[in-house]
Amino acid sequence: MVSPVQRIWDAERRTYRNRDFWHSLGHSSRCPRRSTSLRPALVRQRPVSSRGLCGVQITAHRARVIFRGSPVLDIGWPADLTWYRLLTEWGGLIGGILALIAGAALALGAYYQLQTFKQFELLKILEARPVRKARHLLWHRLQQPKEEPPLHWWTDNDDLEEAASSVCASFDIVGIIARGRNWKFFTKEWAHPICWTYESLQEYIRMRNPNGYHGYRALYKAAKKHHHSAPTPN
Repeated sequence: MVSPVQRIWDAERRTYRNRDFWHSLGHSSRCPRRSTSLRPALVRQRPVSSRGLCGVQITAHRARVIFRGSPVLDIGWPADLTWYRLLTEWGGLIGGILALIAGAALALGAYYQLQTFKQFELLKILEARPVRKARHLLWHRLQQPKEEPPLHWWTDNDDLEEAASSVCASFDIVGIIARGRNWKFFTKEWAHPICWTYESLQEYIRMRNPNGYHGYRALYKAAKKHHHSAPTPN
């Protein structure tokens, strides 16, 4: 019984003895010496056969696979291809790709610039002097009071009511406008003032504006994950 390997070698031997096969590949009628491995055959640019009539031609810029005298695969640059032809025929496509990359880079830069500008404007709101004074007043009167404030303190103390309104409005604006990297920045870096003011003003918000301050509520829920107690207000 003949093994598969022996059948392959027999087929290869018959192929190399077939003069018509070499004429179809453009070689002389004299059959070249059979290569014993694939790699030396490719280096010497001689066809190699396996499992039937099959040839491989390797040149400097092209590779051709021939089966039964006809090329079935042709890989490489066209013979008449020059740099001028490449730039003229493919220049539009290459230029379009480069323009698309440049446009994406400009759009990304503009996005980050816009986010930085928004962050600066929101910081100006939170760091404004009246808002800072309002947070300071709420800290000393509600968060760490010398005496317990009345239950509905906003009805008896106009200063506290005005301070609570300013703080809620400022954080509500931040919660509505901040998105993306700005949202992460404020919920992490401003987690303490957001949390202690909201927790101190929960009853005030529920009584005065139960359906409002959605941005402030969302900001508080996100900042609570990063909240750590601090000794002084921000």
